[in-house]
Amino acid sequence: MEVQLIHEQTYKSQYDLENTVEKFYDSLPEEFGMLEDEDIKKFDHISGVFEATAVMKNGLKLKVEIFFAD
Repeated sequence: MEVQLIHEQTYKSQYDLENTVEKFYDSLPEEFGMLEDEDIKKFDHISGVFEATAVMKNGLKLKVEIFFAD
């Protein structure tokens, strides 16, 4: 199954991983709907990596990858 990038966002380096994840979900377009379910695969504060599958109320399924660039 091919995965298509549909939303990309860059954040200031002052944010920690938890705040970045929150800001990411807040920045999603309105037509994506509200978050209904989230299956977190990785949430590593040390390496700065977050990976999850998010299901929105409208049925849209998102593969979420957040990481800090070096």
